[in-house]
Amino acid sequence: MPTNAIFGFASMLVKIITDHGIKPTVVVWDAGSSGRKEVYPEYKAQRTERPDLLREQWPHFEPLVDAFGYRNVRVDGYEADDVIATLVEKAKSENVPVMVVTGDRDAYQLVDGGYGS
Repeated sequence: MPTNAIFGFASMLVKIITDHGIKPTVVVWDAGSSGRKEVYPEYKAQRTERPDLLREQWPHFEPLVDAFGYRNVRVDGYEADDVIATLVEKAKSENVPVMVVTGDRDAYQLVDGGYGS
């Protein structure tokens, strides 16, 4: 069984703890479509299918998050980036510092000079 993606994901979680200490943490997963593709057909058009080796490892990510004591979050009908943005904006409105770890460059729009940066 391939484990490279599982190892990489676990290493990232360890690095977050090493660099920032133990903090309340959520990992957000896609649980639907935002409807953007219906409005804008080019939305994610350049994305390829999840590779078979990653697809094979995918079921192990949520239990790994649980093992770290973090919370898995998914909201039916929404993509992860929409949920992340909502959580960040809610935290910022309550002056709660937030750090977002993602490879999605769209998340840059959540960065400001104060909380959430």
